[in-house]
Amino acid sequence: PFAEFIYKELPTGGLKTFVKKLGQQFGTAYGSNNVKIVPNNKEVVLEDPKTIYLQIATIQPWYEGLKPSSRTPVSQHFNIDSFVSEQPFTQGGKRLGELG
Repeated sequence: PFAEFIYKELPTGGLKTFVKKLGQQFGTAYGSNNVKIVPNNKEVVLEDPKTIYLQIATIQPWYEGLKPSSRTPVSQHFNIDSFVSEQPFTQGGKRLGELG
């Protein structure tokens, strides 16, 4: 079974640093051989039920129905329940970019 989580990191840290940190934390807790980081441009294939698969991607808040001028600083950062994630593709249809 899959579980999805939204985690907000301070803007001072980069995504690659966050992926490394999270991989180390899970590796310490469950054993580094039991944790696999799946690049965000690959489909997660559950090969081993004992392995923890981490796939991390950036997301942006989705403000449906709110005009940019009507967003307060608080509404931009709290009680957000909709998000969007973008994955670029090449002209040939292949996914572009890799994380992990």
